[in-house]
Amino acid sequence: MNVRAGQYGGAYSAAVVDHFEHPRHAGRLLPGPDVIGAAAGSVADGARFVLDAKLARDRLDGLYFQVYGCPHCLAAASWLCERLQAARLEQLDAWRWREVAMALDIPVAKYGRLLALEDAVRALAAAWRARQAHAARPGSAAGTG
Repeated sequence: MNVRAGQYGGAYSAAVVDHFEHPRHAGRLLPGPDVIGAAAGSVADGARFVLDAKLARDRLDGLYFQVYGCPHCLAAASWLCERLQAARLEQLDAWRWREVAMALDIPVAKYGRLLALEDAVRALAAAWRARQAHAARPGSAAGTG
C-alpha cells in the first residue's frame, strides 16, 4: 500500500487505512427471496452497521455493508465482509469482535463500536435462521438456506 507518511497522523494502522481508502463490499442489496439483512448500533452512539447478505444454499453468496462511524468502523465492516464472504451460519455464530480488533490493530477506545458490529452479525444469523424456519414450514415456497 502506498500511504503518504503522516497522512493520518499515525492514528490508524496500515490495515485500517487500506480498508478505509479501498473499502470492500460496501453498499446494499436490493430486497429479494435470497437476501437477508440486519443492523445494529446507533448514530447517536457513534456507530451504526447495516449488513445485507445474499444466500446460496448453506453459505453466504455475498455480504455487503453500510456504516455510519469513524474510519475504524468503516474498516472493520469492510474487513468483516471480506472475511465472511462465503461463510456458513455456524461461522457467523462463531465470529467475535476481537478478531477484527486484532487484525486491524483497533484501539481499545473503539472496542464498544466493534460490539455493535458483532451485534449486527448476530442479527444477521438470526435473520438467516428465520428465513430457514419460514422455508421449512409446510406450504411455504422453497427458500434458500
